[in-house]
Amino acid sequence: MIVNKTIGLWPSEASSSTSSAQGDSFPFSFVLEGDDEAARPIPASGSTQLTRAQASVAYVVRVHMYRRGIHLHETLQTEILYIPRTISRYYPPFMPELGNEKRPQISESEWHSDDLLLERSRASSEPSAGYKSEAGSSSGSTVEKIPRLWVPRDLRYPSGKCIPFMLSLPTARADLASDIESGIEVQLVRVSTIQTRAGAVQQASTVCRGRIQPNRDQRRTRTLRGTIDTGSAGKDFSWNFESLISNAYEVRATINSSTAGLVWRLIKGVELTTHE
Repeated sequence: MIVNKTIGLWPSEASSSTSSAQGDSFPFSFVLEGDDEAARPIPASGSTQLTRAQASVAYVVRVHMYRRGIHLHETLQTEILYIPRTISRYYPPFMPELGNEKRPQISESEWHSDDLLLERSRASSEPSAGYKSEAGSSSGSTVEKIPRLWVPRDLRYPSGKCIPFMLSLPTARADLASDIESGIEVQLVRVSTIQTRAGAVQQASTVCRGRIQPNRDQRRTRTLRGTIDTGSAGKDFSWNFESLISNAYEVRATINSSTAGLVWRLIKGVELTTHE
């Protein structure tokens, strides 16, 4: 029980003649507890269907009516839809147009960046040939330049929007650059978790896939740009209720170089809101 509110429509000592003026409509109102930031938030209406578990959240307005006579107690109820309003205060970062040599520089303060983690698909203790450090080849170093993913700074985005991202590629020989670019995948993933008596059941599903913008820059060091949608407006948003059920979102980036036998991965949690 979230709300239990008693509203007096007329005093019990009032006669039938005086109460008849009230009519047969009795307006009332109530406030859902947890609707403000200070209180415990309550989950949104909806159903989460996983392979091995299912959870539903529903809200019902129930009215109890007591009166004299044969029928002492009657109950009416109706289901209502509750969707909490969450705001991201999202401001898109500045993105200069491609091909403009006089364009201003991108401000790193508007972005959040993380390095992708390297997973080797070939058993080797040495970095693969063809990947050089940015410091220069005169030192003979063969340390890879770590790829990095850039997304808007606050990691809190409204649903139903197109969010930009950047992906800096590792420095590689020209013959390996196209192999790396063809192995890029950026996804927005929904991770649903339901707590059951047997333990937590978790399932991930892809919401949207990122789109890489064409890049004619043939330099060995490149930063690719792209966009990714944040699902359906008002439908895809982050929420949870204690440890019982949750819907969280992640940006997952993968770079797979089949020629070099290397795979880089990154999983970054983000929050989706119902409104901008």
